[in-house]
Amino acid sequence: MKLKKFHKLLTIVSIVILLFIVVMLWSSRTILKKNRGKRISNDYEIALIKYDTIDNLYFELVEQGVKKAATSFSKSYKVLNVSDYNASNEETLKTAVEDGATIVVFPDASFEEVVYNYQKVYPYTTLVLVDGIPRNADGSDTVVNNNVLSVQYDEAEAGFFAGYASVCSGYRKLTFVCEDNSLKSMHFCYGFLQGADYAAGDLGISDVLVQTIHRNSDENVSMVMDRISKETDIIATLSTEVVEAVRDTNYKIIFCGGYNMEAENVVATVNNDITAIVNDVIVDLLAKNVEGGTTVNFDTSNNNIAFQTAGSYFEAFTKDVRKSLSKRIEEGDITIISDTTVTTEELGLMHITVRNK
Repeated sequence: MKLKKFHKLLTIVSIVILLFIVVMLWSSRTILKKNRGKRISNDYEIALIKYDTIDNLYFELVEQGVKKAATSFSKSYKVLNVSDYNASNEETLKTAVEDGATIVVFPDASFEEVVYNYQKVYPYTTLVLVDGIPRNADGSDTVVNNNVLSVQYDEAEAGFFAGYASVCSGYRKLTFVCEDNSLKSMHFCYGFLQGADYAAGDLGISDVLVQTIHRNSDENVSMVMDRISKETDIIATLSTEVVEAVRDTNYKIIFCGGYNMEAENVVATVNNDITAIVNDVIVDLLAKNVEGGTTVNFDTSNNNIAFQTAGSYFEAFTKDVRKSLSKRIEEGDITIISDTTVTTEELGLMHITVRNK
Protein backbone atom coordinates (compact mmCIF):
# COMPACT_ATOMS: atom_id res chain seq x y z
CA MET A 1 0.00 0.00 0.00
CA LYS A 2 2.84 2.33 0.92
CA LEU A 3 4.63 1.36 -2.27
CA LYS A 4 1.64 2.36 -4.38
CA LYS A 5 1.48 5.74 -2.64
CA PHE A 6 5.19 6.21 -3.24
CA HIS A 7 4.83 5.44 -6.95
CA LYS A 8 1.85 7.79 -7.16
CA LEU A 9 3.84 10.57 -5.49
CA LEU A 10 6.82 9.91 -7.75
CA THR A 11 4.57 10.13 -10.80
CA ILE A 12 3.16 13.49 -9.67
CA VAL A 13 6.65 14.88 -8.98
CA SER A 14 7.84 13.68 -12.39
CA ILE A 15 4.91 15.38 -14.13
CA VAL A 16 5.61 18.64 -12.26
CA ILE A 17 9.29 18.54 -13.25
CA LEU A 18 8.38 17.78 -16.84
CA LEU A 19 5.96 20.72 -16.94
CA PHE A 20 8.64 22.98 -15.46
CA ILE A 21 11.13 21.93 -18.17
CA VAL A 22 8.54 22.55 -20.89
CA VAL A 23 7.81 26.05 -19.52
CA MET A 24 11.53 26.87 -19.35
CA LEU A 25 12.10 25.68 -22.91
CA TRP A 26 9.15 27.69 -24.15
CA SER A 27 10.39 30.82 -22.33
CA SER A 28 13.85 30.40 -23.83
CA ARG A 29 12.32 29.97 -27.27
CA THR A 30 10.29 33.15 -26.79
CA ILE A 31 13.35 35.12 -25.71
CA LEU A 32 15.35 33.93 -28.66
CA LYS A 33 12.49 34.74 -30.99
CA LYS A 34 12.19 38.27 -29.62
CA ASN A 35 15.92 38.73 -30.00
CA ARG A 36 15.58 37.65 -33.63
CA GLY A 37 16.74 34.13 -33.07
CA LYS A 38 20.48 34.75 -33.19
CA ARG A 39 23.16 33.82 -30.72
CA ILE A 40 24.34 36.61 -28.41
CA SER A 41 28.02 37.26 -29.09
CA ASN A 42 28.87 39.43 -26.04
CA ASP A 43 31.12 41.79 -28.04
CA TYR A 44 30.23 44.78 -25.82
CA GLU A 45 27.83 45.43 -22.97
CA ILE A 46 26.72 49.03 -23.53
CA ALA A 47 25.72 50.50 -26.90
CA LEU A 48 25.43 54.22 -27.64
CA ILE A 49 23.39 55.16 -30.70
CA LYS A 50 24.67 58.06 -32.85
CA TYR A 51 22.55 59.85 -35.44
CA ASP A 52 24.09 62.25 -37.96
CA THR A 53 22.09 65.33 -36.97
CA ILE A 54 23.10 65.23 -33.28
CA ASP A 55 25.40 68.13 -32.36
CA ASN A 56 28.93 66.73 -32.16
CA LEU A 57 29.86 68.53 -28.94
CA TYR A 58 26.67 67.38 -27.24
CA PHE A 59 27.28 63.81 -28.37
CA GLU A 60 30.88 63.91 -27.13
CA LEU A 61 29.60 64.91 -23.69
CA VAL A 62 27.08 62.06 -23.73
CA GLU A 63 29.80 59.62 -24.77
CA GLN A 64 32.05 60.85 -21.96
CA GLY A 65 29.31 59.96 -19.50
CA VAL A 66 28.92 56.48 -21.01
CA LYS A 67 32.68 55.91 -21.04
CA LYS A 68 33.11 57.06 -17.44
CA ALA A 69 30.38 54.74 -16.16
CA ALA A 70 31.55 51.79 -18.28
CA THR A 71 35.14 52.22 -17.10
CA SER A 72 34.19 52.38 -13.43
CA PHE A 73 32.44 49.00 -13.76
CA SER A 74 34.99 47.48 -16.19
CA LYS A 75 32.32 47.24 -18.90
CA SER A 76 32.85 47.59 -22.64
CA TYR A 77 30.86 49.98 -24.83
CA LYS A 78 30.52 50.79 -28.51
CA VAL A 79 29.10 53.67 -30.56
CA LEU A 80 26.71 52.53 -33.30
CA ASN A 81 25.97 54.99 -36.11
CA VAL A 82 22.48 55.40 -37.52
CA SER A 83 22.92 56.84 -41.01
CA ASP A 84 19.35 56.69 -42.31
CA TYR A 85 17.11 57.59 -39.37
CA ASN A 86 13.91 55.89 -40.50
CA ALA A 87 15.40 52.76 -42.02
CA SER A 88 18.38 52.03 -39.78
CA ASN A 89 17.03 52.16 -36.24
CA GLU A 90 15.57 48.66 -36.16
CA GLU A 91 18.67 47.14 -37.73
CA THR A 92 21.01 49.07 -35.42
CA LEU A 93 19.12 48.09 -32.28
CA LYS A 94 18.96 44.49 -33.50
CA THR A 95 22.74 44.55 -34.00
CA ALA A 96 23.32 45.91 -30.50
CA VAL A 97 21.20 43.16 -28.92
CA GLU A 98 22.82 40.40 -30.98
CA ASP A 99 26.27 41.74 -30.07
CA GLY A 100 25.42 41.31 -26.41
CA ALA A 101 24.54 44.85 -25.29
CA THR A 102 22.37 44.78 -22.18
CA ILE A 103 22.08 48.59 -22.11
CA VAL A 104 21.38 50.72 -25.19
CA VAL A 105 21.62 54.51 -24.79
CA PHE A 106 19.63 56.86 -27.04
CA PRO A 107 21.15 60.33 -26.59
CA ASP A 108 18.26 62.71 -27.20
CA ALA A 109 14.53 63.20 -27.73
CA SER A 110 14.69 62.50 -31.47
CA PHE A 111 14.63 58.80 -30.52
CA GLU A 112 11.35 58.97 -28.55
CA GLU A 113 9.34 57.19 -31.24
CA VAL A 114 12.07 54.59 -31.79
CA VAL A 115 12.05 53.58 -28.13
CA TYR A 116 8.24 53.63 -28.10
CA ASN A 117 8.13 51.20 -31.05
CA TYR A 118 10.87 48.77 -30.00
CA GLN A 119 10.66 48.59 -26.20
CA LYS A 120 8.35 45.56 -26.50
CA VAL A 121 10.50 43.89 -29.15
CA TYR A 122 13.55 43.66 -26.87
CA PRO A 123 12.13 43.30 -23.34
CA TYR A 124 15.40 41.95 -21.89
CA THR A 125 17.51 44.91 -23.05
CA THR A 126 17.45 48.13 -21.02
CA LEU A 127 16.81 51.15 -23.25
CA VAL A 128 17.99 54.48 -21.81
CA LEU A 129 16.31 57.49 -23.44
CA VAL A 130 18.07 60.76 -22.60
CA ASP A 131 15.99 63.94 -22.48
CA GLY A 132 12.83 62.29 -23.70
CA ILE A 133 9.93 59.96 -23.01
CA PRO A 134 8.79 57.17 -25.37
CA ARG A 135 5.86 58.44 -27.43
CA ASN A 136 4.08 57.53 -30.65
CA ALA A 137 4.31 59.49 -33.90
CA ASP A 138 1.67 62.10 -33.10
CA GLY A 139 2.57 62.33 -29.40
CA SER A 140 -0.87 61.15 -28.29
CA ASP A 141 0.46 58.18 -26.31
CA THR A 142 3.46 57.74 -24.01
CA VAL A 143 4.58 54.41 -22.56
CA VAL A 144 7.56 53.60 -20.32
CA ASN A 145 7.88 49.80 -20.17
CA ASN A 146 9.81 48.05 -17.42
CA ASN A 147 12.92 47.82 -19.62
CA VAL A 148 13.06 51.57 -20.31
CA LEU A 149 14.70 54.33 -18.28
CA SER A 150 13.52 57.79 -19.29
CA VAL A 151 15.83 60.65 -18.30
CA GLN A 152 14.13 64.02 -17.86
CA TYR A 153 15.64 67.46 -17.29
CA ASP A 154 14.10 70.42 -15.53
CA GLU A 155 14.60 73.06 -18.22
CA ALA A 156 12.60 75.60 -16.20
CA GLU A 157 15.20 75.44 -13.42
CA ALA A 158 18.03 75.92 -15.92
CA GLY A 159 16.17 78.91 -17.39
CA PHE A 160 15.65 80.25 -13.87
CA PHE A 161 19.42 80.32 -13.33
CA ALA A 162 19.92 82.23 -16.61
CA GLY A 163 17.29 84.84 -15.73
CA TYR A 164 18.56 85.30 -12.19
CA ALA A 165 22.19 85.53 -13.35
CA SER A 166 21.30 88.21 -15.90
CA VAL A 167 19.55 90.54 -13.46
CA CYS A 168 21.94 90.05 -10.55
CA SER A 169 24.82 90.83 -12.94
CA GLY A 170 23.37 94.24 -13.78
CA TYR A 171 21.45 93.67 -17.01
CA ARG A 172 18.10 95.43 -17.12
CA LYS A 173 16.88 95.03 -20.71
CA LEU A 174 16.47 91.33 -21.49
CA THR A 175 14.98 89.42 -24.41
CA PHE A 176 14.01 85.76 -24.59
CA VAL A 177 13.43 84.34 -28.08
CA CYS A 178 11.08 81.42 -27.60
CA GLU A 179 10.22 78.74 -30.16
CA ASP A 180 6.46 78.25 -29.81
CA ASN A 181 6.58 74.74 -31.29
CA SER A 182 9.12 73.58 -28.68
CA LEU A 183 7.97 72.65 -25.19
CA LYS A 184 11.60 72.68 -24.07
CA SER A 185 11.97 76.29 -25.25
CA MET A 186 8.77 77.27 -23.44
CA HIS A 187 10.03 75.71 -20.20
CA PHE A 188 13.33 77.61 -20.45
CA CYS A 189 11.39 80.83 -21.12
CA TYR A 190 9.11 80.39 -18.10
CA GLY A 191 12.08 79.68 -15.88
CA PHE A 192 13.99 82.67 -17.27
CA LEU A 193 11.12 85.06 -16.48
CA GLN A 194 10.77 83.75 -12.93
CA GLY A 195 14.52 83.86 -12.35
CA ALA A 196 14.69 87.49 -13.47
CA ASP A 197 11.74 88.33 -11.21
CA TYR A 198 13.26 86.65 -8.13
CA ALA A 199 16.58 88.44 -8.71
CA ALA A 200 14.83 91.80 -9.03
CA GLY A 201 12.95 91.06 -5.79
CA ASP A 202 16.14 90.05 -3.98
CA LEU A 203 17.88 93.25 -5.17
CA GLY A 204 14.87 95.45 -4.45
CA ILE A 205 14.71 96.87 -7.98
CA SER A 206 11.81 97.41 -10.37
CA ASP A 207 13.42 98.66 -13.59
CA VAL A 208 13.90 95.28 -15.31
CA LEU A 209 12.18 94.87 -18.67
CA VAL A 210 11.96 91.43 -20.27
CA GLN A 211 10.82 91.18 -23.86
CA THR A 212 9.59 87.75 -24.91
CA ILE A 213 9.54 87.05 -28.64
CA HIS A 214 7.46 84.04 -29.61
CA ARG A 215 8.66 82.65 -32.92
CA ASN A 216 6.28 80.44 -34.84
CA SER A 217 7.29 77.84 -37.42
CA ASP A 218 6.55 80.17 -40.35
CA GLU A 219 8.97 82.91 -39.30
CA ASN A 220 12.52 83.06 -40.59
CA VAL A 221 15.29 84.35 -38.36
CA SER A 222 15.50 87.79 -40.02
CA MET A 223 11.86 88.42 -39.08
CA VAL A 224 12.72 87.54 -35.48
CA MET A 225 15.73 89.85 -35.43
CA ASP A 226 13.57 92.77 -36.59
CA ARG A 227 11.39 92.32 -33.52
CA ILE A 228 14.23 92.48 -30.97
CA SER A 229 14.49 95.79 -29.15
CA LYS A 230 17.66 97.73 -29.97
CA GLU A 231 18.07 98.47 -26.26
CA THR A 232 18.44 94.79 -25.37
CA ASP A 233 21.41 94.00 -23.13
CA ILE A 234 21.14 90.20 -23.31
CA ILE A 235 19.30 87.75 -25.57
CA ALA A 236 18.50 84.30 -24.20
CA THR A 237 17.50 81.62 -26.68
CA LEU A 238 17.66 77.95 -27.61
CA SER A 239 17.81 78.76 -31.31
CA THR A 240 21.14 78.16 -33.05
CA GLU A 241 19.77 80.28 -35.92
CA VAL A 242 19.45 83.29 -33.62
CA VAL A 243 22.95 82.67 -32.26
CA GLU A 244 24.30 82.71 -35.82
CA ALA A 245 22.23 85.76 -36.77
CA VAL A 246 23.75 87.95 -34.03
CA ARG A 247 27.38 87.12 -34.82
CA ASP A 248 27.99 90.52 -36.42
CA THR A 249 25.94 92.53 -33.92
CA ASN A 250 26.57 93.91 -30.44
CA TYR A 251 23.98 91.67 -28.81
CA LYS A 252 25.18 89.31 -26.10
CA ILE A 253 23.74 85.79 -26.04
CA ILE A 254 22.91 83.28 -23.32
CA PHE A 255 22.67 80.00 -25.19
CA CYS A 256 20.02 78.01 -23.29
CA GLY A 257 20.33 74.27 -23.72
CA GLY A 258 23.48 74.78 -25.78
CA TYR A 259 27.02 73.64 -25.10
CA ASN A 260 28.96 75.56 -27.74
CA MET A 261 30.56 78.89 -26.80
CA GLU A 262 32.60 79.34 -29.96
CA ALA A 263 30.49 82.25 -31.24
CA GLU A 264 31.97 85.49 -29.95
CA ASN A 265 28.58 86.85 -28.88
CA VAL A 266 27.81 83.85 -26.65
CA VAL A 267 28.71 85.02 -23.16
CA ALA A 268 27.08 82.12 -21.27
CA THR A 269 25.47 78.74 -21.69
CA VAL A 270 22.98 77.21 -19.32
CA ASN A 271 22.10 73.56 -19.58
CA ASN A 272 22.09 70.28 -17.78
CA ASP A 273 25.41 68.66 -16.95
CA ILE A 274 24.88 65.92 -19.52
CA THR A 275 28.12 64.01 -18.85
CA ALA A 276 27.37 63.72 -15.13
CA ILE A 277 23.73 62.82 -15.79
CA VAL A 278 24.49 60.00 -18.26
CA ASN A 279 27.24 58.67 -15.99
CA ASP A 280 24.94 58.68 -12.94
CA VAL A 281 22.12 56.91 -14.78
CA ILE A 282 24.31 54.09 -16.12
CA VAL A 283 26.14 53.70 -12.80
CA ASP A 284 22.79 53.36 -11.01
CA LEU A 285 21.67 50.76 -13.56
CA LEU A 286 24.87 48.73 -13.25
CA ALA A 287 24.78 48.97 -9.45
CA LYS A 288 21.08 47.99 -9.54
CA ASN A 289 20.12 51.17 -7.67
CA VAL A 290 17.45 51.92 -10.25
CA GLU A 291 15.19 49.74 -12.35
CA GLY A 292 13.54 50.17 -15.72
CA GLY A 293 10.00 51.40 -16.06
CA THR A 294 10.81 54.68 -14.33
CA THR A 295 11.51 58.30 -15.20
CA VAL A 296 14.60 59.84 -13.61
CA ASN A 297 14.56 63.61 -13.06
CA PHE A 298 17.67 65.79 -12.87
CA ASP A 299 17.64 69.31 -11.50
CA THR A 300 19.34 71.59 -8.98
CA SER A 301 18.73 69.10 -6.16
CA ASN A 302 21.39 66.78 -7.59
CA ASN A 303 23.69 69.57 -8.83
CA ASN A 304 23.02 68.97 -12.50
CA ILE A 305 22.43 72.55 -13.71
CA ALA A 306 25.53 73.88 -15.48
CA PHE A 307 25.96 77.64 -16.00
CA GLN A 308 29.13 78.35 -17.98
CA THR A 309 30.34 81.87 -18.67
CA ALA A 310 32.89 83.55 -20.92
CA GLY A 311 34.80 86.56 -19.66
CA SER A 312 33.61 88.67 -16.75
CA TYR A 313 30.00 89.21 -17.79
CA PHE A 314 28.50 87.37 -14.80
CA GLU A 315 30.97 87.95 -11.96
CA ALA A 316 28.13 88.80 -9.57
CA PHE A 317 26.60 85.35 -10.12
CA THR A 318 29.10 83.66 -7.81
CA LYS A 319 29.26 80.06 -6.64
CA ASP A 320 27.82 81.15 -3.30
CA VAL A 321 24.84 82.76 -5.05
CA ARG A 322 24.27 79.58 -7.07
CA LYS A 323 24.47 77.39 -3.97
CA SER A 324 22.03 79.65 -2.16
CA LEU A 325 19.57 79.46 -5.09
CA SER A 326 19.86 75.68 -5.27
CA LYS A 327 19.20 75.40 -1.54
CA ARG A 328 16.16 77.69 -1.72
CA ILE A 329 14.74 75.70 -4.62
CA GLU A 330 15.41 72.36 -2.94
CA GLU A 331 13.86 73.46 0.35
CA GLY A 332 10.79 74.88 -1.39
CA ASP A 333 11.44 78.56 -0.64
CA ILE A 334 11.44 79.12 -4.41
CA THR A 335 8.77 77.44 -6.51
CA ILE A 336 9.32 77.43 -10.27
CA ILE A 337 6.28 77.01 -12.50
CA SER A 338 6.92 75.09 -15.72
CA ASP A 339 3.29 74.33 -16.60
CA THR A 340 2.86 76.04 -19.99
CA THR A 341 -0.94 75.88 -19.75
CA VAL A 342 -0.46 78.77 -17.33
CA THR A 343 -0.01 82.11 -19.12
CA THR A 344 2.98 84.35 -18.37
CA GLU A 345 0.52 86.80 -16.82
CA GLU A 346 -0.38 84.09 -14.29
CA LEU A 347 3.20 83.41 -13.17
CA GLY A 348 2.92 85.96 -10.37
CA LEU A 349 5.79 88.17 -11.60
CA MET A 350 5.80 91.20 -9.30
CA HIS A 351 9.19 92.88 -9.79
CA ILE A 352 9.74 92.94 -13.57
CA THR A 353 7.84 94.19 -16.59
CA VAL A 354 7.17 91.60 -19.31
CA ARG A 355 6.45 92.63 -22.87
CA ASN A 356 5.24 89.85 -25.17
CA LYS A 357 5.81 90.30 -28.90
